Amino acid sequence: MDAAAVSSGLYAAFRAGGRLMAIEAGAIDGIIKPPPVTPVPGAKGSLVGVINLRGEIVALSDLAAVLGLRERSGQGDEVAEAADDQKRILVVSSGGEPAGLLVDAVYDVVSAAPDSLKDAPPNLRGAEERWFSGALDCALGLAGILDLAAVMAAC
Repeated sequence: MDAAAVSSGLYAAFRAGGRLMAIEAGAIDGIIKPPPVTPVPGAKGSLVGVINLRGEIVALSDLAAVLGLRERSGQGDEVAEAADDQKRILVVSSGGEPAGLLVDAVYDVVSAAPDSLKDAPPNLRGAEERWFSGALDCALGLAGILDLAAVMAAC
């Protein structure tokens, strides 16, 4: 991974679909506990529903479902299962509009030294490969660095 391409060197570490991941901290507009979710009739794919975020309607997608790490029931159960108090929503921008990504847990913001940034692991092939731009070796383990543009294009 080209360390010169990293702008801040700070990454938010989180878990989705049982996998440790990271995203550049500057790409996150906020991290919130899941509020009530309004289902969208006929919604397919990873869309869980919409939430009201400070008076703005925001689409909420289940990140693990986007990545193909779990199936969606289509009943909004992803948020109902969030009662474990660890689920969070990463608020990001997509096309200038806010969007929410439901994740299993958010851990910490980690500072990435240039030698902690790695190329994507060689065993990351096929469908999974397109979601990650590299890996971050941190105290929590090896985290896949999420390619936010690729994820948002699939939401």
